[in-house]
Amino acid sequence: MSALAFVVKSDSIDLLTDSLSLDVDDGLVASLDSKQMPIGVTAALAMNGWARPCNEFMALASRCETFDDFLSRFSTCWAMLQRSLLLEYPEDKYRVDPFTYIAAAVGWSESTGKPEGYTADSVTGQIVPVKAFALGGGDDAMDSNISFVRRYYRDPDSFDALADGVALFDRMRGSPVAVDGRECRAVGGSLQHTVITPAGIRSSIIHTWPADRVGEKLYEVN
Repeated sequence: MSALAFVVKSDSIDLLTDSLSLDVDDGLVASLDSKQMPIGVTAALAMNGWARPCNEFMALASRCETFDDFLSRFSTCWAMLQRSLLLEYPEDKYRVDPFTYIAAAVGWSESTGKPEGYTADSVTGQIVPVKAFALGGGDDAMDSNISFVRRYYRDPDSFDALADGVALFDRMRGSPVAVDGRECRAVGGSLQHTVITPAGIRSSIIHTWPADRVGEKLYEVN
């Protein structure tokens, strides 16, 4: 699982994820499936990183009926996941890339009457409220991701998914990651854009990278 971003606006949330999942052992495209999971009718969960805990955490979250229900269980489920992985994979190598993982939970809270976003990561174990977030691509994408966060933290309502979101993910795609000693592009497939409001969830594919195919080796950066 490779790239995600979200912006919490005054009356809605924009969530974006690509669909490309990479097998870090062989560098092949493992899947081009959606990385988003709805929680009830006014929230969604997306994850980035090591596929095993991402899939397990999504299974736990799928039991929640509302965003507030999920938030009440978030910290407990996250801690349980980390403890179980530590017992199963005690080696230190599973605490660093490419075995780290991050969750992003966004939705409309009925208890506060406003949109909210949260992230949790496997390095610190902390869950924090976030207004703008971007993660994906290699080291070269870091400055672009930070600029995105700063810009839309200050002015979230100016975010436009078609213009700003596609450009962000294109920059992530253009920043290589190391796979088996080689530099490859690891963001792609398609770009899913989800808008969450008190009325519900609306989701669509706003961009595709047709060259990406399941089972094929990600092409190396020249």
